[in-house]
Amino acid sequence: MRAWLAVARGDWHEAQTYLSRLSTAEPGNEVFPVMLGAAGGAIRMLLEKGELAAACTRADRGVDALVRKGGWAWAGELVPYAVEAYCGADRVDEAARLTDRLAEAVTELDAPLAAAALLGCRAKLARHSGEDATPLFDQARQLHARLGFRYRAAQLAEQAAVCRWDEDHAGASTTIGTLADQFEHIGAVRDAARCRHRLRQHGIRKPSARNGRGYGEQMSPREREVARLVMAGHTNQEIADILFLSRRTVEEHVGNVLRKNNVRSRRQLLIEQK
Repeated sequence: MRAWLAVARGDWHEAQTYLSRLSTAEPGNEVFPVMLGAAGGAIRMLLEKGELAAACTRADRGVDALVRKGGWAWAGELVPYAVEAYCGADRVDEAARLTDRLAEAVTELDAPLAAAALLGCRAKLARHSGEDATPLFDQARQLHARLGFRYRAAQLAEQAAVCRWDEDHAGASTTIGTLADQFEHIGAVRDAARCRHRLRQHGIRKPSARNGRGYGEQMSPREREVARLVMAGHTNQEIADILFLSRRTVEEHVGNVLRKNNVRSRRQLLIEQK
């Protein structure tokens, strides 16, 4: 859980700390669903960082463990992220075979999350092949929401909105703007930043719902996010990548953070905040 929260915040260092504890584990040495969840989280993080080859390598290991162990009831923790990685690397045949194996398993299991994940996998395959994946993403979103997986449901809603952008520009942009606020509310800083970045790419400005007033000598929400990432050991460029900002903008935020905390360096900030 902590690893997934760190991924949602874009704190790669913290996420890696938690995920590495299970990265070399054999299925018999750890609780298997937790191991699959760790593998899925690692793949998701690597995809967000743009490290596609590493994501596929991690997917290969996770899928191999899944096949050997046969724990398809928990496959929803891993398979959607493996399919996304394989599609991104044009390993579509492998993504399709993995999806088919999940479909076969679902027919014999009472595994609601795996069934919901299957729809998400089919949506990703449809999108990669150029088909209209919006209905599948919507169905997957609805199933995840019913199961209480609201964060995943929101991510699927984002993907559905992206798919229908050309046909319903206004509706899709409104949905993505709403999702940005929802992600921000639950602390999914990276997801909120990605949604706002999508809108900026189309010339739509969607400021944070929390930035409606001046903060004076207090840190703004954005400055607090930057401060957290600075104290986690991220460089300015890494913070820019995580928050979809320019490096110059991050440098300005870092300067404000140091000034408002009456310190002159990152090192001093870390000492003062401990």
